[in-house]
Amino acid sequence: MPLPIHVFLSNYTLWVPTVSLMAVFLLAAVLLSKWISGRTGSNRGLVFLFLAGVAGVLSITLPLRFEFVGLHHCSIENPLDLGNLADPQNYLNLFLYTPAAFFGQLVFRRGYRLVASFAATSAAIEFMQMFSPDRSCTSSDFVLNACGSVIGVLAAQLALMLVGIDGKQDIRAGGEGHRPAGKSRDASTGSR
Repeated sequence: MPLPIHVFLSNYTLWVPTVSLMAVFLLAAVLLSKWISGRTGSNRGLVFLFLAGVAGVLSITLPLRFEFVGLHHCSIENPLDLGNLADPQNYLNLFLYTPAAFFGQLVFRRGYRLVASFAATSAAIEFMQMFSPDRSCTSSDFVLNACGSVIGVLAAQLALMLVGIDGKQDIRAGGEGHRPAGKSRDASTGSR
C-alpha cells in the first residue's frame, strides 16, 4: 500500500528518496524511449509517457528499505467493502496504474498482456512490501491496481475508437500501420 499523502509530505526522509528514485526512473525513460520506439515503430512521445507512468508506479510503490525480522503477513481484504472504498488511499491504488496502462495500450496494443504484466508487477511489489517496515501488503491493493490497469486499457481502446482507429490501423508511427523496418507499402498497388 502506498503511504497516505499527508504522511508522505510531512516526512522528509520519505519523499526525498522517492523523488530521487522518480528522477532516476524518468532519466531511464528518456533514454529507453528512443530504443523502444525504434524496436516497436511507436511514437517516441507515447513510449516516453508509458515509461513515465511505469516510473511513477515504481517510485511510489517500491519499498525504500527492507528488513527481515521474521515472517510478515499480507492482509486479505474485500476490495468491494463500501467502508473500504471510501478510503482516499484506495483511489490512489485504483488510478496509479491507469496512465501507464493507457499509454502502454497505445504503444503496444496488447491489452491482455499489459493487464497481466501490471497485475504481476503489483503482486511482486505487494510481496516486497511485506518485508518493509514502512509499507503494508494487502490484497485489496493488488485488486485495485489490476482494476486500474483494466481502466487504462479500456480508456485507450475507447480513445482509439473515438478517433476512428480500429485494430488494423496504427497511430504508433503516424497512422500508416506498423511494419517492420525495411518493409514499405507501394502506394499505387497496395503491395509490398
